[in-house]
Formats: sequence, C-alpha cells, structure tokens
Amino acid sequence: MPGRTPGGRAAFLIAALTAAVLSCVALVRFTLFAILISGNAGVLGPLSIPSGPLPISLTVYGRGEDSLSMGLDFYDPSGTALGSMERSWNGWELTVDAVTVATGTGWLVFPFKAYTDAGGRDKGLDLTRYYNRDGFPALWESSLLSRKERNALRRLFSVVLTERWIPPLFGALHHERLRVRHFMPGVEYTLAIKPDGTLFLLEGGSTSLLFE
Repeated sequence: MPGRTPGGRAAFLIAALTAAVLSCVALVRFTLFAILISGNAGVLGPLSIPSGPLPISLTVYGRGEDSLSMGLDFYDPSGTALGSMERSWNGWELTVDAVTVATGTGWLVFPFKAYTDAGGRDKGLDLTRYYNRDGFPALWESSLLSRKERNALRRLFSVVLTERWIPPLFGALHHERLRVRHFMPGVEYTLAIKPDGTLFLLEGGSTSLLFE
C-alpha cells in the first residue's frame, strides 16, 4: 500500500486535530449545560411551563405536489411580536425543530430550525434569529425577570446557540421535532408542548399571555 504524500499527511493531521478540538468543545459544552441546569434549577424551574401553548404561531397557506408555503410568528409572553417569516419551500412535509430543556418542573423551548423533507435539516432555516436579542431569548422575556433569572436564561441560550456550528456527530442537545403533515390551509395554529416534552399544534392563534 503506497504511503501518504506529505500533503495527504498534513490534511489527515489537520482533520484529526479538528475532530479532537470539536470533541473537547462538545465535552465542555455538555458539562457546562449540565452545570447550568443543575445549578440554576431553582431559578429556571419557575420560568418553564409544565405544558401548554408557546408564543409561536404557524400558518401553512397551501401545499402542492412538491411545494408548500408557510409562515411563523414569534411573540414574547405578553404577546408583543418579535419577528415573523413567510416562505415557500420545495417539499411536501414541514418540520419545526426545537431544542427543549427539562428543568424538573417544566420545559424551556428554543425553536431552532424549520425545514422540509426536500431540503432536510442541513438546509433548514435558522429560527433563533427571530427571537435572539443580543444573546437573550426574547421568547422568555418579561419585565418581572430578576437579574439572576435573566442571566440564567442568557447563559442557557448561549449553549443552545452552539448547536448552529457543532456537527451533530459530536453530540447534540435534546431536540423535539414537530412534523406537520395534516392541516387546514390558512388556519393559524399555536405551537404547544405536552407534559412529556412532545410538541404539537393547537388550532387557533393567540398573541397575549400564552404563558406566565
């Protein structure tokens, strides 16, 4: 078997070094994530919801044989609009992907990506940008938050955002995926979560006091 060329050996060493660095980063990330959850359980627990609607609405305007058009709207808990997106996609089935964090008393949900069966997750649309306010997840914004609660949410969200660049091969946070197959065209649905952390849709939209 012929030996590797100098260029091949260099490329192999760079790839191995990159994999080692990413593995270390992933380990540090999971350790930090566990510390954040356990160390802030008393802070994050009261902010999470056991089950019920989330401040996100979804409307599928129509679907053809190989395309669909849809919109997502994001709010804070008081109903203030944070951002919205409308898009036509190639594909037949829509998936909304969210990072969900169990606090022991409920769930904190961070919508992560939207994509179709035609494009897949790698070509999905980043949803964090619609509620990311200088590193704070505005979906969970409230004038009643203490500084400690705000800092805990900010630190947690900073770990969630690392999902955008760490390859899944090196470990991923817990994701829940809602596959939208059946719907009434033009009807506004509200994204909601069950006690077991499963995502589902509630018919009808709401823009005020979706959770407290």
